Amino acid sequence: MARDKIVLPASLIEDFYAGRRTGPLKFRENDRVRVLSGPYAGRTGAVVNLDITNAEPFYLVDFEDGTDELLPQTALESHLRAI
Repeated sequence: MARDKIVLPASLIEDFYAGRRTGPLKFRENDRVRVLSGPYAGRTGAVVNLDITNAEPFYLVDFEDGTDELLPQTALESHLRAI
């Protein structure tokens, strides 16, 4: 079964890495996120990469313990750590 793909303009991908908030992507590089569902629920980390090979954007999240995981946009929310 073929996976659905989305095609994002190059400018949106550039915006992701530049930290600009435009377009359909909810997060940008280095955004702090919390996982909402699945086996990683409750963990926090930083978005370090973008995967747009699926119908939904996936983000590589670098967790605070040094591990990372590729997670769908719908499984993540913004997380601001208190200073």
